[in-house]
Amino acid sequence: MFNVFKKLLGRSELTEEDISKVSDFVFLRWLSGNAGLIQVANVFNKYPKIPLELQLKIVQKIIAGRIKYIPYPKSSKEEQNDKVNYISEFFGISHSKALMYMEFISKEDLDYIETAIKSKEGRC
Repeated sequence: MFNVFKKLLGRSELTEEDISKVSDFVFLRWLSGNAGLIQVANVFNKYPKIPLELQLKIVQKIIAGRIKYIPYPKSSKEEQNDKVNYISEFFGISHSKALMYMEFISKEDLDYIETAIKSKEGRC
């Protein structure tokens, strides 16, 4: 799917097979990785009946070789899960209790816990 996005950034012609590989959600999420294209993604969200093929062609015309790379935004939920896992391991508590602890632990303490767990695992 990301090869199709590379074609969008270049001026390569998209085939039917390319279009069939693209998920609406992933496409819009990828577009939101560029601040200038967030409004385009919002328009496509607002008007979901626009065919995906047309959406792809519109974006290709807008980009027209001006943008070389759009990163795929990392989910903040993944980052939160990592922090919950650190708290759980540090205090030796369940995942659900670690979620409750997250509300009360300061950022500085959370950074300390993360560093302690990483150094214990040899990742620092």
